[in-house]
Amino acid sequence: MFRSGMASLALAPSYDDTIVHVDLNDSSIQKLDNFYPNRAHFAQVVRNLSEMGASAQLFDFIFAARTSDQDDGALIDAVSDAGNVYFGMAFALQTGGPRNPEESLRPQAHRYLDMTLWQISWQGSPDSLYAGRRPLPTFLRLAEASRGPGNISVKPDLDGIFRKIPLLVRYRGGV
Repeated sequence: MFRSGMASLALAPSYDDTIVHVDLNDSSIQKLDNFYPNRAHFAQVVRNLSEMGASAQLFDFIFAARTSDQDDGALIDAVSDAGNVYFGMAFALQTGGPRNPEESLRPQAHRYLDMTLWQISWQGSPDSLYAGRRPLPTFLRLAEASRGPGNISVKPDLDGIFRKIPLLVRYRGGV
């Protein structure tokens, strides 16, 4: 049992203002009285963070489809102007050796993913990495305005708890 005061402060993690995490989740939506931000709101967030001097903006959102020309255009412009925005993309994760990625993307999205693949070398077999199938990226015009995609694919442990995120995912000869 902890007493209030200095004893509990010693257990608090140190604060580092070089990394800031802004969270939009179910509880924050409830506090906003079930208000759901649109793309124009996200555009304002990107502009605000850019004006504050953020060195990188990482969104664990997938903007998979277009909504409206006006709102999408505002977000595309803000992202393009910022030059430091990354959006999430997800894969169905599989283990083991190479298999057909089962892709259902449009050809333009394939080209974008192929252009953003990292070609790295490693010792040993890459089969220990998850392989990505059925990619779900941010819609193409917004993805092209961004600095690049980031993997947000997760797979629960056997007990259903998410404890880790794969740093790299194999996809079409790259990661």
